[in-house]
Amino acid sequence: MTGQLGRPRRRPRWPFLLALALLAGCASLRLEPPQVNLLSLAVEDVTLSHINLTAQLRFYNPNPEPLTITEVRYQLELADEIVAEGRSRLPVTVAGGETGTTELRLSSAYWDLFATLQALPAAGQEVRYRISGSVQVDAGGLWDERFPFQRQGLIPLHPPPP
Repeated sequence: MTGQLGRPRRRPRWPFLLALALLAGCASLRLEPPQVNLLSLAVEDVTLSHINLTAQLRFYNPNPEPLTITEVRYQLELADEIVAEGRSRLPVTVAGGETGTTELRLSSAYWDLFATLQALPAAGQEVRYRISGSVQVDAGGLWDERFPFQRQGLIPLHPPPP
């Protein structure tokens, strides 16, 4: 194709440059996964049919920019038995290089926990735990990114309030 005066017509370069800029921007948005730790575990109450617990999670954001955790999926084991699993959609925004916390309300049928409860130490003593799952992070509105986590150790089991 020729333009005026017989010179070949040049294609505009802006679409290529725009695509290159977008790709470079996406490459710089790579997120480091937040670290998830179980801070505390407390028995809220025990009924004839259920035991209700509160687990406090702490998130550490290793990224320089703030991130918003939009969902936590979890499975909690005490003394090698699954006691609760589910998800929380309470958003938590954590500044870059900082920590944030959230509470999970856990409920499990007493009958399902009968053997586990007998193996648990007395309230105030440490119990072996494992928490695993994933956190979903809002990655700038274009998409969400999901990161798996798993932690285990010993944690004091706090008794219900009087």
